[in-house]
Amino acid sequence: MFHKKSNIDSAKYLQRRTELKIAMQHLDLAARGANDRARLKAATMAIASIIGIASISDKNIKLRDSWIRFAETGINASAETSVLRKAFTIASTFMMHSTSNINEQGSVVPLNVSELLQAIELLIHSAYDQNERNKPLPLRRAIRRTYMIGIAAAAGLAGLVYGVWMIYSWVSPEGVVITYFNGTSFDHSAARRVCHQLSLDYGTDRPAWGVRRNGWSARWEGSLVAPTEDEYEFYIQSMDGARLFIDNQCLIDNWHEQEWQASGRHANIRLNKGSHRFMLEHYNATGPSAIRVRWMGGGLPANSIIETPYLRKK
Repeated sequence: MFHKKSNIDSAKYLQRRTELKIAMQHLDLAARGANDRARLKAATMAIASIIGIASISDKNIKLRDSWIRFAETGINASAETSVLRKAFTIASTFMMHSTSNINEQGSVVPLNVSELLQAIELLIHSAYDQNERNKPLPLRRAIRRTYMIGIAAAAGLAGLVYGVWMIYSWVSPEGVVITYFNGTSFDHSAARRVCHQLSLDYGTDRPAWGVRRNGWSARWEGSLVAPTEDEYEFYIQSMDGARLFIDNQCLIDNWHEQEWQASGRHANIRLNKGSHRFMLEHYNATGPSAIRVRWMGGGLPANSIIETPYLRKK
C-alpha cells in the first residue's frame, strides 16, 4: 500500500514538513469547527495537505488520481499495524467519495466525524515520523552543526555572565566572605566565596570545590548594618553546629551535632545605627548541612533573613 522512500533531498524534506504543518492546522480547524459541514471541509483540506495537493477548489484536480501521491509521500506502513491500516481506510473512503469541488457543493460520504479526525491525526504523525527518518544527511549535519554552534555560544555567554557576576560579587562592597575549611578546627582553608544572605542549604553536596563532602567548617565574616538604634533579636537554625559573634561578643553558641528542627536558638542585643562587625561560624560533621540566620527589630519585618543591603564585606 505504501512505498518507503529511503532517500529524499532537502527541498522535498522541507516541503513535506510544510505540508504536514498545514495538515495539522486544518485538523485543528476541523476539531474546532462550528458544525459538521465546516469540520468536514477542514478535514478534506487536511487530507489534501497530506497528499500534497496545493488546492482542492480547482475542478481540474482529480482527487482519486491524486491519491497515488498519498502512497508516494513517504508514509511508512511496513509494520502494517491494524490501527494504521484502519486510519488509511477511513481517510481513503472519505476522500474517494468527496467531490473535487467540495468547497462549493459539499457532497461527502456519511462518516463518523470524530473517527475521521482521529484517523487523520494518526496519518499525519505517521507521515511526520517517516519524513524525519528520511531526513537528508547533509541537512542532518547542518542542523547538528547549528545545534553545536548554539550550544557553544550559549556556554560561552553563560561563562561570560558568570565571570562578570563573580567579578562583581568580589568588587561590590555588599555581601559577606565565606572561608571554607577541611576539618572543624579552622586551620586548613580550602575555598572562599561571596554570599549575599546568611542562608545556605548545601544538602549533601560539597560546599565548594576543594572542600570535603563531610567534616568541614565555614567562617562568614563581614559587617552587619543596623538600620536604626534598637533592640534586635537574632534566630539561628543549622545542621550541625553554629556560633554567632557581633562586635566580638558571642551572641549564640550552639556548637554541636544536631538536626534542623531542634536547632533553633534566639538571642537579643541592642545595636546602634550603623555597621557592626560580625562573624558566623558553622560546621558539618556528616550528612546534609544547612544554616539560616534571621533577625527582627529596627523596623524590619519579623523573622527576616539577614541579607543585602544590610551586609558588607568590611
